[in-house]
Amino acid sequence: MSTPLECFACGEAKQDDPASSKSAFSALLQVASDFVSGSSSSAAEAGAGAQLDEALGSVKLPLCSTAHIGTLYACRTCTLESIAATISSGFPGMCPAIKCSCEHEPEQEGEKKRQYILDYTQWSKEVPPEVKARYDTLAGSVLAFLCGGCHTQTSTMVVATDKSKVKAAATELQAMLGDEAYAALLVDLGHFEQGKLSSDEVYARILSTHVMTLSTDQDRDAYTKIQKILMLVENPERRNNLHLRHLRARPRFWTACCNREVPRK
Repeated sequence: MSTPLECFACGEAKQDDPASSKSAFSALLQVASDFVSGSSSSAAEAGAGAQLDEALGSVKLPLCSTAHIGTLYACRTCTLESIAATISSGFPGMCPAIKCSCEHEPEQEGEKKRQYILDYTQWSKEVPPEVKARYDTLAGSVLAFLCGGCHTQTSTMVVATDKSKVKAAATELQAMLGDEAYAALLVDLGHFEQGKLSSDEVYARILSTHVMTLSTDQDRDAYTKIQKILMLVENPERRNNLHLRHLRARPRFWTACCNREVPRK
């Protein structure tokens, strides 16, 4: 039997239909299966990739990945309005985490309550373009930096919008770590993006389990590896959060504008 739900913001009543989520995931899996097997209508990789992007954009997945407690929920309209309001309240140097406003079922007995983070890949497609643009600008401002070499006001933020570069980084990491360790890394990064792991927790896992050489590498090698890992984090706020955690441990970095070492030895 379906559970009656009511939006605690606007009072809208809704029937929670599990089939709707299942159908969305089924459609997503079918698109991905066709793409991987090469059965999509376009033989060219670029054309197939565009077809996949278009199909993915048409599938509305849940904004929050974790089950909520009780019968109160935030409807999609109110959630998107809340996201826009949160982003509009941000200021340069600070990028807010977009969190779910509902209480969540603990995944393990005795687990502390967390406020989970909404799916950036989903909500960023549904908010107005100017809201997403402001969020991306705020994210870039967190790691804003004036280069002492070329005197350019830039950002050390790792940009992950070029899919070919993201794919190349993923391929290199998979070859370096092996299939099993790479898959485990993706799981932990996914949990980090959902707010199930903090930056300290996921960074500790990276050092102890996934990329153990990161703690013993020379600074330049370590920075190159963490940049590849950061490319796999789609949410720019989460990506910067993990980047800052690495810089706490390894403060030395190299600028993207003129490859200048900071701080200089």
